[in-house]
Amino acid sequence: MKKSNIFAVTELGKLVAGLREHENDFRKGLLSQAAYFLIIDPRYFSEPLGMKWVDLQARMTQRGPLVAADGTVILNKVVHTIKYLSEVQCLEIVERLISLHNTLQEECENRVLSL
Repeated sequence: MKKSNIFAVTELGKLVAGLREHENDFRKGLLSQAAYFLIIDPRYFSEPLGMKWVDLQARMTQRGPLVAADGTVILNKVVHTIKYLSEVQCLEIVERLISLHNTLQEECENRVLSL
């Protein structure tokens, strides 16, 4: 079975650390870390964790970009989606990200211990 890549561990760790800086405003935290949903590719995760990441990416890009009449992108698809999330939905996504990060760390620690 394919294992997660160190890139996924590092980048998801940065995302979660950034969210913790805004633990009283989940929407602000997600907005500050929005680019990670476009940067981290699911191929860097093991298959079960990759599916969870794909699920999160799909949720975070539901609305698509906000485009002006002249075709100029005003908001990318992640930021546009976050703007329409409720606080409860933001919290749920943050919890899913933290859970994914914890599982990813455990997977990598278990791999190191088995060497």
